[in-house]
Amino acid sequence: LEKMLGADRAGRTVVLPAGDDPTEWAAVHDKLGRPASPDGYKLPVPDGADPGFAKTAAAKFHELGISAKAGEALAAWWNEQAGTQSVAQAAADEAALAAEHQALAKDWGTGPDAQMRRELARRAAVNLGLDPTAIDALEKVSGYSKTMKALAKMGDLLREHGAEGMGDMGGFGM
Repeated sequence: LEKMLGADRAGRTVVLPAGDDPTEWAAVHDKLGRPASPDGYKLPVPDGADPGFAKTAAAKFHELGISAKAGEALAAWWNEQAGTQSVAQAAADEAALAAEHQALAKDWGTGPDAQMRRELARRAAVNLGLDPTAIDALEKVSGYSKTMKALAKMGDLLREHGAEGMGDMGGFGM
């Protein structure tokens, strides 16, 4: 064998299986650097991320015959891409929210009428039992501007009507 291949290659060669026999391919993958078990992968887990995903990925890497070095490099690349996408999505969400605030300010203005509508929206949310999480969910579906307008309309429907021409937010008080 050393005469045919050379002393430096003896025992380090890989013979590819002729068919699709999984046991023969397992030997090839093992020789190419696949760990003995999924626990052999040392996959990086970003701060705050679920380590369960890394364990699932390690099991799949092992099943596919991916070497430990390639698996770790792939996981590091994946984490970097996911982090970049997360930052980009957060920036896009922030820009969209700023645009919604501008649209609402354009529709309502910035004077006392706008303050009254904001207070009506707040009162409607309280009367409807909506906590900040529920309001955030509504904003994700319909947008900040539409949510505020709907809550202000609901608040307007819930308020007491004041004396004609007084223009306040309702009633004469207690």
